[in-house]
Amino acid sequence: MSEQSVWPIDTSELKKGDYISPQRLSELTKLSVGSPQYAFKLMSLKKFITKALAKRGLLVTVAIRQDGLAILTDQEAAIYNVKFAKSGARRIKRSAVRHSVIDLSKLTPAEREQWDKDARRLAAMSEGVRPTIKLTPHKRIS
Repeated sequence: MSEQSVWPIDTSELKKGDYISPQRLSELTKLSVGSPQYAFKLMSLKKFITKALAKRGLLVTVAIRQDGLAILTDQEAAIYNVKFAKSGARRIKRSAVRHSVIDLSKLTPAEREQWDKDARRLAAMSEGVRPTIKLTPHKRIS
């Protein structure tokens, strides 16, 4: 395993449903929980874990929960991605992509039906925020 995938967190044992506690993250980052630096470090660790697990072939949604990092199960991710998309237009595309890689075999029939509705809604939302007019530079008429 490369040095990059081990530091700052060893991602080789992480799987869906795992939670990294604030105490453990504080030890790793040497930052106090609740500080602005800790919050920014959480965001970068969230991105690091997502990329490291994707390299292993495990596409996951990682969320910041109670100052810790949660690697969401497919059921949790199905709900989280839709809520995440509703919180801003920039997030819609990321949510739609993450929503599409959820393992549907692990969802109940009712959850699968809701997933279908949400997938259609996310697709429509991402199509709606796509720029429709290409702006071209122009010269001012004097």
